[in-house]
Amino acid sequence: NADRRNGVTASLVCAPHYGIWKPQWMAVAQTQWFDVEYREENKKMDGTIFHLSWNNAFELPCGYLLRIDGNYNSQGKMQNNKIGASSSMDVSLFKSFCKGRLDILLEGNDLFHTQRDKCLQYNPWTDLQRTTKDNTRGVKLTAHYHFNMKKSKYKGTGAGQSEMRRF
Repeated sequence: NADRRNGVTASLVCAPHYGIWKPQWMAVAQTQWFDVEYREENKKMDGTIFHLSWNNAFELPCGYLLRIDGNYNSQGKMQNNKIGASSSMDVSLFKSFCKGRLDILLEGNDLFHTQRDKCLQYNPWTDLQRTTKDNTRGVKLTAHYHFNMKKSKYKGTGAGQSEMRRF
């Protein structure tokens, strides 16, 4: 365990709306100033990691919602770890049927199989290196049925009016 780790995180998000297209761009930068004990010396683990994502939602005719999302994580240092770069691209299609009672979601995850887990961890007497390429690519179909859907009894009138008059 370390006594302290100084760092700063900055993020920027933009989410406009252009007709049927709702993009969302996000950029995050995480910087740390950190020394770790490694083989009886201080090892500098200062550095910055960047995360970029571009998410897209398209409201298509007949109530379909198409999403195409991509993200990228840069290589860098976080705490006592040196982390490798990684990215992924996901696609999904959503449709609700039977007056909202049945929802169908078809998803394709990590389509280009680029998501990785690469890490080198520095400890006082050892290094721990892990490099994996898990089976993150996949297709999933989800069906969700809503039982006993109740409509709201709230009519939108008179709520809190007596309290407002009291003031």
